[in-house]
Amino acid sequence: MKKNILIVVVLFIVAENSTAQSTANRIKKTNFWTGAQASIAAVDLAKTHSAGIGIHAQVTHRIAPKTELLGSVRYSYFLGKKRDGYYEPGGGSYGGGNNPGLNDVNFTGGIRQNLSSNFYVDGEAGVCVGFSDGLSESSAFGLAAVGWLFGMDSPHVNAIALFFGLCGDPKVQVGVRYSIRL
Repeated sequence: MKKNILIVVVLFIVAENSTAQSTANRIKKTNFWTGAQASIAAVDLAKTHSAGIGIHAQVTHRIAPKTELLGSVRYSYFLGKKRDGYYEPGGGSYGGGNNPGLNDVNFTGGIRQNLSSNFYVDGEAGVCVGFSDGLSESSAFGLAAVGWLFGMDSPHVNAIALFFGLCGDPKVQVGVRYSIRL
């Protein structure tokens, strides 16, 4: 009888380890994310532009249990603002008008640290390209984000993140993005 109990216990342990390993293997190492984002222009950009809407795509690759490498592409369109005319002493007067909208594209790479099963932080750096009214410019870009994962039982995990982006001279955007894992 003792021998049968020992065999059952050993079989149970083997079965439990097999199940744990198969569960670990189901965790994807590389994931693709996409979604929408909304942002508000801040600092210098706020003088000429207001709200921005856009889309983003991101690929993540797990390199450690809680660490992932990131690659991202973002597009935002910032609405232009009406500007008032003004007079510069010794320089003349300038009329008012409307600033055209600004297209902003970011290419970044970075790292994600999962602080818990639902909470994460991102740090990214790369290039931003802005173009409006026939003109374009590019500069270095940095982004920090704090996010929350939800819908973990679904094959398409969702995430919502607050982000702070800094481009060049400084063009600052603060916003929120929604992502779904494909």
